[in-house]
Amino acid sequence: MPLIIISRGSESHGEKVAGKLALKLGYPCLCRESLLKESVRGAGPLADLFRAAAEGRLALDRMDNGREKYLAHVRKALLDSLGKDNAVYHGFAAHTFVQGVSHVVKVRINPDREQRLAGDRGGLKGPGAEQPLKRLRRRQASQLNGYSYLHGIDLADPGQYDLVISMRTMTVDEAVEVIARTAQRACFQPTEKSGDKLQMLCLAARVQLLLAEESPFVKVEVEDGDITVSTEGYWKEAMKVMNRVEQIVGQDRYVGIKVILKTPRN
Repeated sequence: MPLIIISRGSESHGEKVAGKLALKLGYPCLCRESLLKESVRGAGPLADLFRAAAEGRLALDRMDNGREKYLAHVRKALLDSLGKDNAVYHGFAAHTFVQGVSHVVKVRINPDREQRLAGDRGGLKGPGAEQPLKRLRRRQASQLNGYSYLHGIDLADPGQYDLVISMRTMTVDEAVEVIARTAQRACFQPTEKSGDKLQMLCLAARVQLLLAEESPFVKVEVEDGDITVSTEGYWKEAMKVMNRVEQIVGQDRYVGIKVILKTPRN
C-alpha cells in the first residue's frame, strides 16, 4: 500500500481525516509534532532552533543559518519515519520531501471557510462580523508566507497534490473513503523503483543533516540514482565536500556522487 501525506490548513479537519484514515488502513498516524517532540524538549541549540521556527521567520533568521539547519532536521525526521513502513502523515509541506516517489498519495484538505467564520464570529452579525474575516485572512496569509519562506512553495497551489478535498462539500467520513479508494489505484502501488527512490531520499536527508553544521548552504538531492551535491566555493572546497559525503555514505554500498559547483556568494 502507498504512503499518504495530508497537507492541511489549520481547522481544516485534516487531523480527524488522517486519524480515521490511519485506523481504517491499519497504518500509524504521524504528524510533525510527534516526529520532532524529542528535538524540542529541554534546552540546547536544537531546542532553541525549533522554538525559533515556531515563532516565525524573524526569530529563525536571527539564528546562524537557522532555516537551512531546521529544514535538514525536519527532512531527516520525516523521511526516516516514512521510509520504514506504510503511514498516514498529516501536517504542512511534507510532500516537498518526497518528490518523484510514485507510491505517495499527496492530499490537500481545504477547510470550510464559512464554518470557520461561524466559529470565530461566535454568533456576531452585522459590522462586528467583519473582524473575524480579517483575522482569518491574516492567519491564512501568515501561514502561506511562512511555508513559502521555508519550502519555496505556495501551499494553496493545487498542482502539487494528487487529490484536493474541500470540507465544505464532504464529511470527515466521506473524505476518508475518497482517499482510501484513491490509495488503492494501481498507479500508487509501491514498485522496486519507487522504493529505491524513497531509500535514496532518506540517504540524501542523512547526508544533508550531517553536512548542515559545517556546510549549511550545500544542497543534497537525488538524481538518477546518484547523490547530487550543489555547493558554493572553489574546487578545493568542493573536493572537501565530496570527501565528506563519501565518508558519510560509506564504502559498503555503491552510490554515485556528483558535485555541482556554484559561484560563491558576495
